[in-house]
Amino acid sequence: MKENTLAEQDPTDRLMQQLNGNPQTLPDQRRLYLGSLRERVALAITNQELAADTTLPAFVAALKPYAKDPTYKVLLNGKVDVSKTAPYMKAIKAQGLAFTLLNDDTASLDPKRFFLLVVNLQAINRENIALPIQQSDPKTTKHHWFDRFS
Repeated sequence: MKENTLAEQDPTDRLMQQLNGNPQTLPDQRRLYLGSLRERVALAITNQELAADTTLPAFVAALKPYAKDPTYKVLLNGKVDVSKTAPYMKAIKAQGLAFTLLNDDTASLDPKRFFLLVVNLQAINRENIALPIQQSDPKTTKHHWFDRFS
């Protein structure tokens, strides 16, 4: 079967392609995942999780395995205030990873949308992309005697 060359295409189709650009696969998924696809995401932090004090240390710990692999990069939501973004950019640079700050229609300040994604160039289909937050060990936590009354 012979493919149509540009000269053989219908002029209307060519005009529409020029106006709208090349068709994009899974546009809704790309808007949700900062321009990437879910199958490429290894690690994700939502805007809501950004507010927690434990998020940055957990991210730094979780980032180390990806630093040695050049197929990974980080996508950051550029609409988030720079005072919140800067510590993450510093941690990413310290690990030698590339990152992209996105400030287009894929970035949103909605609490359930993503602040940061660690993505691969290829599909990795990781089931759980949530940031692993380390909980304090209940055996090492000190309890005061008055805690029994609350």
